[in-house]
Order: sequence, then C-alpha cells, then structure tokens
Amino acid sequence: MKRQVSAIVGSLLLALCLPSLSFAEKRITRLTIFPNNQGLVEEERTIVLRRGVNEITFGKVSDKIILDSVQVKAEGCEFLEQECSSDFLLSWKMQSEREGEVQLRVLYLTGGLSWDLSYQLEIDKEATSTNIYSWAGVSNKTEMNFFEAYLTLVTRLLLSVDESSISPGNLSESSLTTSSSISDISYPLSYPVTLRASQEKRFLLFSKKNVPVTKIYLFDWDNYGEEVREELLFDNISEDGLGIPLPEGRVYIYQNGYDERMIFLGEVHLAE
Repeated sequence: MKRQVSAIVGSLLLALCLPSLSFAEKRITRLTIFPNNQGLVEEERTIVLRRGVNEITFGKVSDKIILDSVQVKAEGCEFLEQECSSDFLLSWKMQSEREGEVQLRVLYLTGGLSWDLSYQLEIDKEATSTNIYSWAGVSNKTEMNFFEAYLTLVTRLLLSVDESSISPGNLSESSLTTSSSISDISYPLSYPVTLRASQEKRFLLFSKKNVPVTKIYLFDWDNYGEEVREELLFDNISEDGLGIPLPEGRVYIYQNGYDERMIFLGEVHLAE
C-alpha cells in the first residue's frame, strides 16, 4: 500500500513540474487578400493559462504559411518558442504573468490566396443609363478552410520600398513611402464568408443603379474608314451615384433590348 501511495505522489509531483498545456478556442477570423497572391490571416482566440510556463497549441494553419511573418500577442505573456509541425500545427511555449482566460491574437502571411475584379454593365434600352455591378473572384489554393471570416480585398500594397536606397543594416526613412489611404484601396465585405480549401468564389463588391450615360458618335477615317463608331460614356462622380475607386478589371457590357431580351455588346478592359 505504501508503495502505491508513493507512486501516486510521485506522479503528482511530476505533473506539477510540467508546463501547463492549453488549446486555443477559435473566436474571430479576419482575412485580407493582397494582389501579390498573398493573404493576411488574423485570428483572435480565448485561451486559459496558468502563471508560469505554458504550452499553447494554436491548431492547424495554412500549408503555405510564411513562418517569418507570424506575430503573436497576449496580454501579460512573453512568447519563448514557436514550433510548426509537419502537419502545420502551430504551437508556442510562453511565460504568463496571469492566470485564467486571456485573448490570444495571431497574425501571419500565407501564399495561395488571390483575387481579381470584373464588372458588368447593364445598359437600358434607350442607352441613357446603366446599372454597374462589381464582382470579386477569390481563389483559395491552400489546404486551409476559412469559416465565417471577415474578408477584405486590397488592390495594392500601401508601402513601397526603394531598394536602391537601402544599405546593409540601415533601412532609412527615405526608402519607405506610402501612397493613398487604406480606404481608397480596400474593399471590406459587410458579412462573414466561408472560403474552403481549393475553392473559388465570387462576391459582389458593390452595385450602382441608374448611372447616367452619354452616347457619342466617332468618325475616324484613318482607323475605321466610313464606319461611324458609337461609344457610351459615364462620369465617375458622386453626383451620378459613383465617385468611388474603380480598380482594373474586365468589363462585360450588356443592353436590354426592346423585346425584353438581354444583348451582349462585348467586353473591354478597364485600366487602373
């Protein structure tokens, strides 16, 4: 009997010496996709910690994760080690000054995410107004499922680096420049979306109804001979219901016919 009690006490002492293990509970996911086939994954989770050394298993991350980009924060905690297993489970060893529930915030960049833009113009019978629909095609070529994620699409990176002005060990302020504001180049969706592994989806970014258009006639003998070309123009101004950035993309043009059938007029490329 004494031997059995001794064994139990020994096991208890061993357990007290080991670091506390905790598993992160998923709470909020934000996903930002850039034009360079990269995305920023941001997740906030609630974890339970003990004072002292803890080992946190975050869970599976993208198979195309850029490990150098991982940023992790939790109030009152210092992260000592980071490990990513062969099956892309991310974990940390950390020192905590607190005990109880803590909010864990993790950010990382991943490849395999991309998006492009297209427009659909629906011109009325008289060619006096048009409805404009802007669609984003999003591709997830990772093995990661993103459930109920708040998605933002960015047309270009804010920060540019002039590498010619950088010397070893000196990243001068003059070598970093920003252009535009984030509101001019980003499109946040107003609802959470699900983007599964190896899935492609289209999302409506915006629609504008009854935008005035003007028909003009062009005569260019050198290029078109006796042909008279018709062109439809609209102004990107707030008075006409627009006044918003229109990023580069394909434009598919349709017109309502007098027989209530839709006519496909053609497609053009909208330059940035």
